[in-house]
Amino acid sequence: MNADMLYEERDTPAAARGLAVCYWRFQLGPGIGGPVEHVIVPDGVTSLSVAVSEAGASPLLCAGPTRIAHSVQVHGGVVYAGVRLAPAAAAALLEVGGPDLRGHIGPWRGGDNRLAELAAALVKLARTKVSDAADEVLLDRARDLRIDQAASCAAQALIESGGRGRIADLAAGAGLSERQLRRRFFDVVGLTPKEFAGVRRLREACIRAVAEHDTWAAAAVEADYADQAHLSREVRAVFDQTPRRVARYLRRIDHRFVG
Repeated sequence: MNADMLYEERDTPAAARGLAVCYWRFQLGPGIGGPVEHVIVPDGVTSLSVAVSEAGASPLLCAGPTRIAHSVQVHGGVVYAGVRLAPAAAAALLEVGGPDLRGHIGPWRGGDNRLAELAAALVKLARTKVSDAADEVLLDRARDLRIDQAASCAAQALIESGGRGRIADLAAGAGLSERQLRRRFFDVVGLTPKEFAGVRRLREACIRAVAEHDTWAAAAVEADYADQAHLSREVRAVFDQTPRRVARYLRRIDHRFVG
């Protein structure tokens, strides 16, 4: 596939999934010098990453959860590599509240030596596609990290359902009131359950809309929007672009899943 950009995703170790969902690598395609304005589809989670070139590597970067698409410039000759954290785990790992992560994008200055080790491991991933060093850091942190299990289970349920499901049912399943779940969820994820569900549903719609032979109209039906107009309003609000332009941009990216 001839694409302007290449995105690769691979699994983290099974024992670390409560902390980190996956690794990813991103770069411009051969012959694309850039810079290119890269639009990141919101997914409700926090990513830690580095940018690596022949000149060296950036400090550890953090992109926190948001309802609005991040837009960043990416450059030719630079490989961006990162780890996508589990929704309820980022705040615990970074030792902050979820609201402190909300909308954050840029260098991450806090943390202990193990974050420095993770940054170095992500540099290795960028340069070699080998994740063994990052695996070791994540497995070490996953053993002693305390994560709010009620919020974690609610977030996972919303991910698996593509943003569908009633908050009341999630709260009942956790033995909490809706108010308690909303508070605990926001405290660690940085989005409310309703916001998180909306982000996951829009993400599903975007994936469907850019699939071969699919359309926004079909995506609206499959993602349970009221109609195409409802989905179009959501796309415009999140991306500040028309659905057609968003789909055209996303189709410029070659998505590969290594497993």
